[in-house]
Amino acid sequence: MALKTRGAVRLLVDSIAGSGVGFPAASIPPADPLVQAIKCTVERAPIRFNTQGVVTADGSNGSPIRYPGAVFTVFGGSDMAGFRALPAVGYDYAYLMIEFQGTG
Repeated sequence: MALKTRGAVRLLVDSIAGSGVGFPAASIPPADPLVQAIKCTVERAPIRFNTQGVVTADGSNGSPIRYPGAVFTVFGGSDMAGFRALPAVGYDYAYLMIEFQGTG
């Protein structure tokens, strides 16, 4: 079954968060069990992210970097819940355009 977009939001990713910015809890499982994936498009500045609940702006914990225009998808409830993002070193903020994809 093909996934369809259930909603979208522009997420501010800033360094003020310290430990990283996560996805809105009300929009991911278990709060919304129909969401199966989140498609992300990076805007404005590079970001570092991971799905382990901890991210560093310099990538010292192995967090990959994605540049503006990059698109990636996060699958599964545990990875969605553990997702954290920060702007890369040298940047104050970035945006992620996120699309909640699922069934129903």
